Amino acid sequence: MENTCALAGIVPFLPLWKKPHRELLKEFLSLGFKATIIAVKAGVLDKNFLGKTLNEELIGEMERLGVDPVGEQGEFHTVVTDGPIFSFPLSLEMDGQVFCDGYWFQRVKVSPAPSGKTGR
Repeated sequence: MENTCALAGIVPFLPLWKKPHRELLKEFLSLGFKATIIAVKAGVLDKNFLGKTLNEELIGEMERLGVDPVGEQGEFHTVVTDGPIFSFPLSLEMDGQVFCDGYWFQRVKVSPAPSGKTGR
């Protein structure tokens, strides 16, 4: 990455580069963020992980399976649904699962903001 940036005349800012992934994820969760798994790579994680919210137990389960806890190798993808920078949490309604290009995806619908909610 540094070489590519240097060729483009860009100085990269990589505050998370080479930090332990479990440590980063624990900090993310301790700050009050919530993330839901919405995609898993077939053959790496079972589609039963779709729709689950990241927590310590789930992180441990993924690590036992040899999966990076932040999905750095594309093992899974999440959507962040709540945290200290959100005005209100997003509510996801699970709407089936689909398989495409080697990944299982959780289809979701986002519920509208609670009536009268404009901030926390």
